Amino acid sequence: MGLLTHLVGFNVIAIGGVFLRHWPDGTAVALYWCESLMFVLSVSILVALHRRFTNKSGHYLKRGTYNKSFLITSFVCALIQVPFLVALVGLFGVGGGLDPHLLWRGAGAAAILVLIGFVSNLAGLADRPFSWIKQITDFALWREFVVLIAIFIGVFGGVVLNRPHTLIYTFAALRLFTDMVIMLPEYNPDDPPGWMVKLFGSDFAKDWRSKRERERSLAAENEISLPRQED
Repeated sequence: MGLLTHLVGFNVIAIGGVFLRHWPDGTAVALYWCESLMFVLSVSILVALHRRFTNKSGHYLKRGTYNKSFLITSFVCALIQVPFLVALVGLFGVGGGLDPHLLWRGAGAAAILVLIGFVSNLAGLADRPFSWIKQITDFALWREFVVLIAIFIGVFGGVVLNRPHTLIYTFAALRLFTDMVIMLPEYNPDDPPGWMVKLFGSDFAKDWRSKRERERSLAAENEISLPRQED
């Protein structure tokens, strides 16, 4: 419920700020970037706590930990976005530039919503499976990639086609869609849909089942609680 409050609340702030309060598009875009980074940090803390509580084998990779890999990927993706956002909002002035005062207010509200989602996820964290951790980190990473996708569409629409509002429209649509999808149950059946078997043949069905078997095996291994080393 806390995550839902966070996601719904933030989308209301960002979309309402632009379309109802007439914020500059650049302010909302910068706010999306800030909130994504806040969410990544909150998820990273959850991953660290889950590892401490459960010591599941999924937390350990051949090189380092799952959390370290998640943070590196997230921050690299976030840093790549910065020069593009600066160029679009600052140099090209796409969407009316940026209002630091409004950004600060929006970031404060976003931080409160992220904190609500974080605190709600602490309940029963020690009893959650590693698969839940993987799901929420995948979601956080996908939100970062959505920012990249929106930037490239915004570059084309705002600079090439001279449609300055393309950037914020893309951000709002993609992020709203992404935040809605996470609330739906994951669709990954053991057997492929019939229409896909008819289209791609019986070998496709065999490959599908083989892949699902490997996924189940890996998921089971990730849920093993490892013994803790004595200090």
